[in-house]
Amino acid sequence: MRSIVLSCLWAALLMAQVDQGRISGKVTDTSGAIIPGVTIQVRNEKPERSAK
Repeated sequence: MRSIVLSCLWAALLMAQVDQGRISGKVTDTSGAIIPGVTIQVRNEKPERSAK
């Protein structure tokens, strides 16, 4: 019985993996000043996918 419960729990944890993430940070110029309103593009080259 215990192994069945653990198997179900393990399966639930595996299904909880998602293909989302978050990147945070700041864009600065050479003097260290923050540049407001910047748009960056992140590219995953394998497979070819990008997001803004």
